[in-house]
Amino acid sequence: MKLLAKAPDVAQFAIGATDCEAIHDDLFAQPVNAYTSFGYVAVGLTLVGRGLKKGRHEGSPELLYGSTLVAIGFGSVIFHGPQPASSQFVHDVPIAAALLYIFLYNLNRLNDFKQVNRLFGLGLIPLAVAFAVAPTLTQIVAASLAGAAIVTEVLVYRSSGPGRVRNLDKIVAGLLILAGAGYILGRTGSTLCDPDSLWQLHGVWHLLSAAAFMLWGLAAFDETKKSTVVGSHP
Repeated sequence: MKLLAKAPDVAQFAIGATDCEAIHDDLFAQPVNAYTSFGYVAVGLTLVGRGLKKGRHEGSPELLYGSTLVAIGFGSVIFHGPQPASSQFVHDVPIAAALLYIFLYNLNRLNDFKQVNRLFGLGLIPLAVAFAVAPTLTQIVAASLAGAAIVTEVLVYRSSGPGRVRNLDKIVAGLLILAGAGYILGRTGSTLCDPDSLWQLHGVWHLLSAAAFMLWGLAAFDETKKSTVVGSHP
């Protein structure tokens, strides 16, 4: 079994080379990181299932948001698995899409912003085009969307009273802190990075962030004080 990550000249340009795990010449180049990516698929399908039970109209937020999580999972599997030339694109776009949806839906939680689904659909087009023609901008765009999502989430938290939603938001924040630590400490070059280990902190990042994404959805979509259906009005 050939370990591409052992050759510095190859690892410098290899897809996923900054995520610690050694790159193998197999179907799943980084098996641990690839398999843990299915965590996003699992939580996404859970939300999609909830949306289907509610119906297309009332369950549209779960259907759309859950679908972005499924796309994150499969994009990450492709990125850490077969690693075709399009890996970066299919990995990055769904992540940005999920952050965009969180930002827009938080606006709805704050001010009954009723055009979430419609604006989300419209926003996906320039987002995908930008990531395709200017891949160097992906980190800036993703960071901006993450910042917008965090700011609006803080505002939602401050405006909500004691209860299940507020408690779930606290858990989401805790999971994201732990997930972020796993992401940083799981980078190539970290003192905790062991490329050949079955214990990959980048995989921990996958699982914890997937759980945080799902719990955010449970808190946001079950919030009882919003009675309108998002994006259902012209």
